[in-house]
Amino acid sequence: MGLPARRYLYFSRPGKPTDNAFIEAFNGRFRAEFLNAHWFLSLADAAEKLEDWRKDYNEHRPHGAIGNKVPEDLMKSEHTASRVPDLVRKTLAHPEGTLGSTPRLTST
Repeated sequence: MGLPARRYLYFSRPGKPTDNAFIEAFNGRFRAEFLNAHWFLSLADAAEKLEDWRKDYNEHRPHGAIGNKVPEDLMKSEHTASRVPDLVRKTLAHPEGTLGSTPRLTST
């Protein structure tokens, strides 16, 4: 039995927003609609406001990239959900978890 293969995951390089234009568009939207629109009195207050914004973004607002459908409705459709890549599902569920610019080493 041999050693597991090493695989590298590369994220957007710092200063290269064209590496991943979709996340850069999301970052701009997030900054304009959430960070610039709210004052945070505490970390708990920020977390509560972020959760409200995330629910609105994923459960109520139509997205042009998916045919002006609401992501929640798209995910409920089993036919469509089976064709949506895992990364897209994770991004819609937790957009903040997809940010990063550091290559990460993983093993399989």
